[in-house]
Formats: sequence, structure tokens, C-alpha cells
Amino acid sequence: MEAGRIIVVGGGFAGVTLAEDLKRRLARGLEVVVISSANHMVFTPMLAEVAGRTLSGLDVVISGREIAPRATWLTATVTGVDLKKNEVEYTRPDGKIATLSYAHLVLACGSEINLDVVPGMAAHAYTLRTVGDGFTLGNEVIARFEQAAVEPEDAERQRLLTVVVVGGGFTGVEAAGHLFDLMRNIRRFYPQLSRNRPRMVLLQRGARIVPEFQHDSLSGFALRKLQQNGLEVMLNTEVQEVTARYVRLGTGERIDTGLTLCAIGTAPAPLIKKIGLPVERGRLKTDPDMRVTGAANVWAFGDCAAVPNAWNGQLSPPTAQFALRQAKQLAANLVRVQRGEATRPFRFRPQGLLATIGHHNGVAEIYRLKFSGLLAWFLWRTVYLLKIPTFGRKLNVVVDWTWDIFFKPNVVEVRVEQQQRFKQAHYAADDFVFRKGEPGGAFFVVKAGNAGLYLDDASATPLVTWTKGDHFGEAAILKGAAHPTYRASVKAETPLGRTSAEGLFRKKGVIPFVAYRIIYGRRIWHGQSHPCSSFARRAISSS
Repeated sequence: MEAGRIIVVGGGFAGVTLAEDLKRRLARGLEVVVISSANHMVFTPMLAEVAGRTLSGLDVVISGREIAPRATWLTATVTGVDLKKNEVEYTRPDGKIATLSYAHLVLACGSEINLDVVPGMAAHAYTLRTVGDGFTLGNEVIARFEQAAVEPEDAERQRLLTVVVVGGGFTGVEAAGHLFDLMRNIRRFYPQLSRNRPRMVLLQRGARIVPEFQHDSLSGFALRKLQQNGLEVMLNTEVQEVTARYVRLGTGERIDTGLTLCAIGTAPAPLIKKIGLPVERGRLKTDPDMRVTGAANVWAFGDCAAVPNAWNGQLSPPTAQFALRQAKQLAANLVRVQRGEATRPFRFRPQGLLATIGHHNGVAEIYRLKFSGLLAWFLWRTVYLLKIPTFGRKLNVVVDWTWDIFFKPNVVEVRVEQQQRFKQAHYAADDFVFRKGEPGGAFFVVKAGNAGLYLDDASATPLVTWTKGDHFGEAAILKGAAHPTYRASVKAETPLGRTSAEGLFRKKGVIPFVAYRIIYGRRIWHGQSHPCSSFARRAISSS
């Protein structure tokens, strides 16, 4: 075990805040390592403004190395933890597996979106968790306007100009408000659509929106303002099914829509399920000091942890406000452990909640004081401007907000689809297409040359050889593992790509692609049968 290393799994705002606090407090020589699948953190409270094109996507992402320059940052994906050896296993960007020992392990890996709560949601709904999601949503709204502008059928125009948001919590309400502002602001650029009004429908399962507010009056104010601004809000409404063209409600009613946003459903991160530590309500169970129950040197906080709050005896909600305060408390506790002192329980009195609902309106609850309207909107912007890290990001946000006051949103639609449906690859003789143990996730079709299967990299003769038209690698996808890996190696026997491809494919070589869909839990794959023996098939089924 590394006596002087603390590993933080998760590079969100809370994770990097913890890392920087630890480096300031701990004695010299002690290493703090952050392992994150991305090299940046996302300031999620402002993602709705990215979707509404009030802010640039780069305004709400900050490099973890910039926030916590004194910590060691590894851009990698943690795939396992050996609690006995005190080691973390992670996958590097090049696909290779590595391990790192620790004295203390801190899990701040957040949660994931569960799109399986409604049939069809995973296939047809958009989400708002990353800066890419925010950019995509704004882009797709504009794309629907472009499609509607050339659509001759009036009913189809109206469908394209209808957006349905499923979920009336903070994310759903803020996204609906900002996206509807975007739709109204860009309408002037489409004179062909003067007879069609943009439509926004917010569906909430419960009896009120933004139920996180303690005061029902704030939820009521948000509801009234959304309705006054032209949004349709449907309370006590179940969603039965989502398709590419409509959302079916529990009553059987259909809402024709051109775009559906999912703002419901969360699931534990795969690592939390895999690690084998006790969980409570889908989150890691911790003691009051944020030490994971039953583990001496493993700690957890944020969305992935069920942390008791000594202030009221209840579990801390999975919000950024609590995660940031937990980060500071946990840093202090780790310093106390290093000094041989007793740790302290997490105690925090919530400061309040804020939300924007579009059209320069907001709702706020700060120390039981209620604010709404323009004042709450101004408070929201002031508070989060102060919280966003680095002076440079603050300045960028102020410039973008000022620009938004005087100018309409940018209506550029950026088409991000690839020119070709499948990716192309080329391998020289003796190059490995993939090695045993590397992460799976690609399906390969040989367009030219020969590829060989090796159960052992040291083998001199391939178990089976594939030529033009053969395929391999599909089982690593179809077996449905959260993190599939190849259990055999494939190597180019001859240069893969000396003859030209036909039809759609203009390049040469091997074409890796995912050729399957998951529809309502049933996997469908199209392809020809494997040209190898049953023994080789069993080997490939593990790859």
C-alpha cells in the first residue's frame, strides 16, 4: 500500500475541490491523485443556458488541472477496486489496463442517467448532463425549425415545432424555460413559420413542479410563470412510451413531438455496483464522517454516497450544494486521520435553492426567505457567477450574458454527423487490431487482406483466419457487459487494405462499426454467419 497517496475517483466540481483542499492542508510529500474519464469538470447549473444558447459550452467547462494544479490528474476510467490490496484498476485512453495503490480512496463518481424507466426513452430522448448534451439540444431545436421551414404539411410542421420535456424537477423546468425562450427568439428568422407557434410541453408525474422547494408557493409561482410564458404543464401525468414521433401518456393520449428531453431517472455509477461495498437507496452507505461503512480507508461523498447530515439526521440530497460542502468537510477529516485525530460528522444547514424558469424569471428559497420573478433570476445569476471557478470563466460568462441582452441567439445549425456511416481503419502486416484484455465495443468487417485470431499473443499460428467479407468482435458488444473486454487477440496477417472497397466505402481496410440496436430490451443484429469452426466461435464469443 502506498503510504502517502490519496486517490480521488471522479473529476467533478466536488472532486477537484476536495483535491485542491487536500493539497493545501496535507504535509509535503503526500500525493493526491484524481482519476477522471474526462479532463474537465462541468458546471452543471448553467447547462440549461448552454442549451438555450445564452452561454457558450466552453464557458461551463473548466480543466481539472486548472482548478487543482497541485494534484496529479489522470484522464482514465476506473474499472475496479481491490479492497484487500488497496489498489485501483483503471483503463488508460489507449485502452491499456493499469493499477495504482492508495493509502486512502475517495469515491466521488456521481451517478448516471437511467433511460430505461420508460420504454423508448433510451432510443429517442435527449438528456442534459454534459456540455455536449447542452450543445446538441440547442442544435436540434434549430434543426427542427430548419426542417419545418421546408415542410409543406401544416400538421407535420407543428409536430416538428413541439418539444416535450419529461420531468418537472430543477433540470426539467430550467431546460424547458430556456429552450422555449430559444424557440421564441429564433422564430423571427423563419417567416415561413409565421402561422405555426412553437409549443413546449412539460410533463410532471407529481402534483407540483420543482418539488425540491419546501414552500409550495414557490412551486406554484414557477407553474404560473411557465404557463404565462406560454408553456403547457401537465401535472400528475405518467409517460407510457416514447417514440421518434410522439410521446404516449398513461391515459393513452399522444403528444406529437419533434424532440423529447428526458429529465428523470438516475442510476448508480457502474463502479458502485461492482465494488461490493454496502449501499443504501442505490448509493454507497457511509458513516457520519463520510467513511464508507465497513471500510477503514475508503470514503465517499456527492451523488454516489448516502451521507447522513448531523444537522437534521437525514440523508444528504444529491445536490451540488451538499457535495461542495462535503468536499471541504472530508478534506478536513482526512487531515485529521493523518494527524491521528478523531474525525467529525458531516453537518450542514442548507442555504437554499434557486432555479431559473426562462423569460428573466426565477424562483429562490434562501434560509426560508422566498424570492420570485426578476429578483430571483438576478440572485440566481449572481450566486452562480460567484461559484463558477476561475476569473477567466467568470469574465466569459459576463460577456456572453451581456451580449445576450442586445442580440438574438445564434441560429447556426452545426451538422455533426459523419460523412460516412462507418469508420475506416487500416492495419499493416503484424499490427494488432486489438489485444486480449483490451476494452471491447467495436465490430469489424474485413474489406481486404487477412486477419488472424490468437488466444495467446505469443502463439505462432492463428486459430482461424478471416478474409474479405468476414467479420469478428461482435460478441464483446452483444454479451451486454457494462465494460466488455476482448478475451482473444486479432492481428493483421497481411496488410488490411490493399484493394479498393465498393459501394458506400471509399477507403480501404477494416471497417469497425457497431451494427446492432437495442429495442425495448431485445437485441437485434444483422450479419452473415461466422465462417469458422465451432471451437473458434466459442473463442470469439468471449472476445
